[in-house]
Amino acid sequence: WWWNRNLDTNADPVKEDSDNERNYARHIVANYNGRSFSSWCKPSGTTRRFRDEYNRFTGNINTFVQEYMWGSSRAEEYAARAVQDLYFMTLQIGTVSVSNDTYGGGKHARNRLDFGARTPTMVQCIKRLINCDAMTPEVYTILSKYCWRSGYVLSGWITSSGNWGGYEEAGNYAVVCEFPEFQESPQWEENVMKYIEQTALSYVRDDLSCIEVPLQYANVAKGTITSFESIKKDVGSEEPPYNDAVAEALHNLTRYVMYSSGPGYRDHQQGDSAQYTRSYAGGFMTEAVQFNDPELLYAATGGTKGQAPPFESIIFKSGKKVVMRTGWDERANYLFTQMDGGYSSHGQQDDHAISLFAYGKYLIADTSYTGAQGEANNWLKSAAGHSLVQIDGKDQLAYGSSKMGTINDWGSNDHYDFYSGTTPNYSTAGVEPTREILFVKPGFWIVSDYLVPDSMTTPHTYEQRWIMMPDANMSIDEGTNIVRSNYDDVNIQVVPVASSTYDSVGIEDGLMGGGTGVLNNTQYADYEKTQKTGVQTFNTILFPEDNGQNHSIVTKPLAVSEVENEGASAFNFTITDNHTGKLVESNYYLLHDKAQRQERSFGDYTFNGQLAYVEKTNGGLSAIILRDVADSDEGLKLTDAIEGRTLVQTTVPVQDLSIRYNGDLVEIQTHQDISMDARTVTIRGIDTAGLNFYAPYEVQQVKIDGTIYQKGKDFHQDGTTVYFEEKFMEEEPISPTPTP
Repeated sequence: WWWNRNLDTNADPVKEDSDNERNYARHIVANYNGRSFSSWCKPSGTTRRFRDEYNRFTGNINTFVQEYMWGSSRAEEYAARAVQDLYFMTLQIGTVSVSNDTYGGGKHARNRLDFGARTPTMVQCIKRLINCDAMTPEVYTILSKYCWRSGYVLSGWITSSGNWGGYEEAGNYAVVCEFPEFQESPQWEENVMKYIEQTALSYVRDDLSCIEVPLQYANVAKGTITSFESIKKDVGSEEPPYNDAVAEALHNLTRYVMYSSGPGYRDHQQGDSAQYTRSYAGGFMTEAVQFNDPELLYAATGGTKGQAPPFESIIFKSGKKVVMRTGWDERANYLFTQMDGGYSSHGQQDDHAISLFAYGKYLIADTSYTGAQGEANNWLKSAAGHSLVQIDGKDQLAYGSSKMGTINDWGSNDHYDFYSGTTPNYSTAGVEPTREILFVKPGFWIVSDYLVPDSMTTPHTYEQRWIMMPDANMSIDEGTNIVRSNYDDVNIQVVPVASSTYDSVGIEDGLMGGGTGVLNNTQYADYEKTQKTGVQTFNTILFPEDNGQNHSIVTKPLAVSEVENEGASAFNFTITDNHTGKLVESNYYLLHDKAQRQERSFGDYTFNGQLAYVEKTNGGLSAIILRDVADSDEGLKLTDAIEGRTLVQTTVPVQDLSIRYNGDLVEIQTHQDISMDARTVTIRGIDTAGLNFYAPYEVQQVKIDGTIYQKGKDFHQDGTTVYFEEKFMEEEPISPTPTP
């Protein structure tokens, strides 16, 4: 770490032990390279982070200037140190021609990003030190000339590409505002304002997602815009210095960070990210006030003011990112995944990776990064360092060579979320992976991996990995191969279906990045299928448990009729609450290959659509989820073959339908589509005339997408069949209505 006090034991000791004195000592040590003055070349013993942090004025010279401004007892000494460092910076860096500098060379802080990031703080420091004893006319002349040269260089470098462009523009604008006496300042300002609009608009896609992969860098992009406000305020103006288009981009960037972040608006650690402990909520208030946004106000105040968004889960279709959540509170259950191809410099080889929070805890983790170079950081960025299926030990394509994935399906309502996506970035192994996730709200997720090789005769090795935090104390049940965390409060079970089909199951050692300069050991569960030919599938239940909960989960694969090449999966599973004895039994069918859609049997049921989930609680029917392929031209039919009854039948195509039984009330929901511009939710709805469904007891009300339908007036029940206009399902004897 670049500010390690023990970097050089020959550094001048500082006897005082206050925080400021320690910072002062670290500052000297960080710059010490056998000289009596600061070295702006890379000192021996430091890493690349010296250039990235120190040379961008991150917590060093500006700290001494603050002490000077606050009237510290050593104010003039701190000011003298800051002036000295600024002076030697101009001598060491200012004499290097731009054309001779290369990013990554490690000698000088002269790449475009460093220059742009440093300049706003640099010009501010120079202006604030102007009356200190050390700021002689000679020194001020040299520093002013260096500021002019900075403005000149930045105006020539300036681009509208990513946060590099944003930093360059902010640096140029800072020179313009702090030194209006420069003859070129008006021209530079005109140029900057043109570029900041282009850059701001380029940050945000049409679905609000940011071109920067990690949330941390989306927030950095936001900061390059707000820095214009800070620069303007520093010279006495309160008006935002940009136009409405830039303001809208700023607003949308802030909304994106809010909508995609984890519970408590925390980072989910994708890419070169901040840590999951970092919350972005504190940065929402300024934009909440500026744009009179009740949702940002809600987030900024912890829900005490404003209003929550009208949706919970969301898909960013252009950015290829998916968020499944139960709410906007800190204890919400939340899953994040994506297929963005790691397209930016801060992306990673992590298509289909999963991050998961539940009940306030980070349970399935992205490994983040360290900021250092070498094998450790390479592992963190690789496919191996993520909760996905790695193929043949190879990495995915990423960065400039990658492509974004294809979203096959998305459905969301208050009962469930379903996502299906295929990534092209395992062409490195000659396999096309599809990951499909069903979130049965509010409790658990079913993750299905469908892996189709280019050649059905070529063997491949598949490793499905589930990474947890270093303190998870993971364990594995040798009988069921269920892996779980062992915290004192909240935990998660990773439950494999057909666990006997794996060639190897174990807990392996891995790494966890802790942000810049920090690296920890961690562990992950590894489920391996070795040298397999043909299509392969993995089905896994991710089941979080709140503090005090304890469940036993048993899975059983189900035979599926008339399917080729693993084109469909089905299994039965039971979840037993070990405290209350409550038993939930579910049967799940998923058609992976949509071309094979037909009516087929799975276990005790027959179904003709894409997805069926049937749940019974203590023996009674409690929930049904049905989905069909988008281009189907026929209705759905789900039948319990053992009982000899049809559970749901439609005479018209229905893409999605979920039913929950709650005493004499039956709740039905369809897909909720989100309009980001209008902040509205559009309900897909269903033609009730073409719907019949089974109810084993007398129903008084049916609630469809929030609208209440009354028995006798809006719908009818004949035996066990509920219908709205025409009955076309077989009648069953009716049972008494159970007590809810």
